[in-house]
Amino acid sequence: MDILKPPAKLNVTLYTDASVKEGKAGLHVYIKSNEGKIEHSEAFECKDNNIAEIHAIKVGLKIIEGIALNPDVLVCCDNRAAVAWAKQQGHRVKWVRGHRHNWMNNRCDRYARKVRTR
Repeated sequence: MDILKPPAKLNVTLYTDASVKEGKAGLHVYIKSNEGKIEHSEAFECKDNNIAEIHAIKVGLKIIEGIALNPDVLVCCDNRAAVAWAKQQGHRVKWVRGHRHNWMNNRCDRYARKVRTR
């Protein structure tokens, strides 16, 4: 008799960033797992950068929720308010210094600004 093994837990790192200027906002999420990667950008209306950064995390988590059952997620963000919010929600978090040598954060920043200006 074969015994079914539960699927391996999906390890996911979620990088997010948002950009806000004059009521227009953009976000970009970079989702990396042991199964591959997903990137997503979107524009939206927002006047507050902290709210936009939290929205970016929510969008990323919603995407992950659609592809994995109970994944192990590490949220990486350069906004301290958004990191604190994610931590309060029970997520593992890592604050990353923005505009430095973290290429994933820099990529998210670049695409968030780009989609905001469309």
